[in-house]
Amino acid sequence: MKKEQAQRLMAEYTAKQARIESLARQLTLIDASISELNIAKEFLTNLKNMKNDQDILVPIGANILAFGSIRNTKEVLVSIGAEVFAKKSVEDALKYVESKINDLNKAKENIQKEIVSLQGELERIRPELEKILQR
Repeated sequence: MKKEQAQRLMAEYTAKQARIESLARQLTLIDASISELNIAKEFLTNLKNMKNDQDILVPIGANILAFGSIRNTKEVLVSIGAEVFAKKSVEDALKYVESKINDLNKAKENIQKEIVSLQGELERIRPELEKILQR
């Protein structure tokens, strides 16, 4: 009985630890997405004050910038999924980005709550497991 109970508790403990690690990875991805959205939000906010044909630097990856210019400061294209884009006003694009940021922050908060709950469960299991293993 003692061995079976210890195995059950160890399996439960290991599963909860793995879940915490998985949730932590999700938090990292969410933080990266929020960061990217904040960059887009900042650009869209600045775009409202730009003039057509204003020169800009365009990031193309690997810390390389290209020279470019903005032809239209009133509208942007927003991905709506499956490589499909919709034309939106800058204001609507800002609302869209802010909505995505809010959704991600809510998801982040829920994940953080789940991590705290799982950590509490681990703290509850640990003494019981140690007690069984010491016998």
